[in-house]
Amino acid sequence: MTPLCCSAASRSRVLRRSILMGLGAVIQPSTRRSSVSMMQRGVQWFCRVFSWKSKTCCLADYFLTQPANKLTSTIASLRGAFVWSAVFSLCVNLLLLTVPLYLLQLFDRVLTSRSIDTLWVLTLIAVIALIAFGILEAVRRHVLARTGAIIDRQLATSALATAIRKAPVSAGKQRAAGVKDLQTLRTYLGSQAFLPLLDAPWSFIFLATIFFLHPVLGWLALAAFVILGLTAVLNERLTRDGLSASQAQSAANNAAAENAVENAEVVVAMGMTGNVVGKWRTGLEAAVAQWNATTGRLVTLGSISKVMRLLVQVVVLATGALLTLQGTLSPGAMIAASILVTRALGPVEQLVGSWGTTVSARNAYRNLKQEEWPQEQATTSLPAPAGALRAENITYVHPGQEKPVIQGVSFELKPGESLGLIGPTGSGKTTLARLLLGVLPPRLGSVRLDGASLADWDESDRGPHIGYLPQDLELFEGTVAENIARFGEADSEKTVQAAQLAGAHDTILGLAQGYDTPVGPRGVTLSGGQRQRIALARALYGDVRLVVLDEPNANQDRAGEVALLRALQWLKQKGITSIVIAHRPAIIQYVDKILVLRDGKVAGLGPREQVLTELGAATEQPAPAQALEATP
Repeated sequence: MTPLCCSAASRSRVLRRSILMGLGAVIQPSTRRSSVSMMQRGVQWFCRVFSWKSKTCCLADYFLTQPANKLTSTIASLRGAFVWSAVFSLCVNLLLLTVPLYLLQLFDRVLTSRSIDTLWVLTLIAVIALIAFGILEAVRRHVLARTGAIIDRQLATSALATAIRKAPVSAGKQRAAGVKDLQTLRTYLGSQAFLPLLDAPWSFIFLATIFFLHPVLGWLALAAFVILGLTAVLNERLTRDGLSASQAQSAANNAAAENAVENAEVVVAMGMTGNVVGKWRTGLEAAVAQWNATTGRLVTLGSISKVMRLLVQVVVLATGALLTLQGTLSPGAMIAASILVTRALGPVEQLVGSWGTTVSARNAYRNLKQEEWPQEQATTSLPAPAGALRAENITYVHPGQEKPVIQGVSFELKPGESLGLIGPTGSGKTTLARLLLGVLPPRLGSVRLDGASLADWDESDRGPHIGYLPQDLELFEGTVAENIARFGEADSEKTVQAAQLAGAHDTILGLAQGYDTPVGPRGVTLSGGQRQRIALARALYGDVRLVVLDEPNANQDRAGEVALLRALQWLKQKGITSIVIAHRPAIIQYVDKILVLRDGKVAGLGPREQVLTELGAATEQPAPAQALEATP
């Protein structure tokens, strides 16, 4: 075996330093290379459990290759923790020999020699060894728990950000699944269920010791170990699909329950509670049935493993007694062999018993492995945009569908120009707005802001200059001021200015705590009109250069529509590019151009008067516009 360090002193120094920090990530380069070489078999064992079908060891790739993204770099940075956890496992398993060896010496040396001094010396050595065992076991568990927490802490932010970015194109898949997978993996690394994976590779220590005591007992223990190993493999084969299907069904049921709660207003008002709960219960019963069938196999195989281990222990004792009667084995060796068999078979038995937890962690790991983690690349920050927008033959197809929702749309807006986007319901107006904002990636073509593709803009650089009022607007749990300021650094002056532009200032002052009023989850404490005005203020907040408003007057009364028209005039005066999706002609009167969308294609594009004339639309000024002109 390759030595861990060049000298005993350096090895002791590195080990002491790692224990004091509670994390084995502090390893010298030479130590790391030798440790990785020594522990490669243990890593491959871990990989086989976590990827039965894989031809290559994916975790070995993480440990032994150059990191390529945030996930692999995080795991690679913790390779020392995993290696030292395995080293501690080796030490722990070696120290587990204390009790059987103590009994062996007690029966074969102390009782025969009747030496009290020998008894005291052996007892002292055993006590010291067991204290060392307790310390190393605590350090090992602490290292694993800390490692899981570090993985969760370093990746949770990226996981949530990735989930947010993928949500618009996730086609109804479970939201924030990556965050839940990280929590599952963190819990597993710090749990009792993970330890058998670290202990099982070292079972050969106990098997070798049994062979040393007597070859017959060694072959019995080895045969039992192989049979239990085959039981573990059979357990994996019989329960893999069932556990995965049950977990997937449970996740779908949880998503359905969350959706029902989110739409509680509609469900209660229309008497849909019974129907919604009934549909959810159908899925629940399917998941429970699948779980019962799978856990039935788990329980059966777990019981078989336990009974087999006890039977082997009895057989070893019986065989040892027979060998003792024949004079080829001492009584102490018989007792020691019985304990060693339990130690050798224990990890495999525990692995079978906790297989459900292991499968959950394995599925979480696979999901995280397949996650499209953002690349950590340095990008050149672009200057603040002026607001020039150009769509170049953009086409978009919803995931899982073949027919394009948006097909070949092209237009251009200069800084300060405004565009009215109209068309029948289902023509793709909202989808086009999302494409123009970078929420959805186009299948073909590109959207350019100030000549640069949206893909070239960093989200944190582009976002502060974009204002968006979605059709299905939602506020986030927090105060009114936090929502308007987009949960960034508070700027009271800009917050009040945005609220005044949106006509929400007086409304906000009328709330219980003014701008510090909590809006509750999704803004449930506010009316629809109040939510829309606050959301409009959020869209106008800061140094925006492009504003997209999707049905901004859907929930507005006369005063709210007048305030909206004022905001559009302000955008025009400030040279801010704006796109408005609307059906009411009042808003269309204040745009420079109109784009008519029909079946995802451009059916008309040009100056407002020209397009309205072609469509035969009335050009009378509506009442809200007249009210605006009459307002001083």
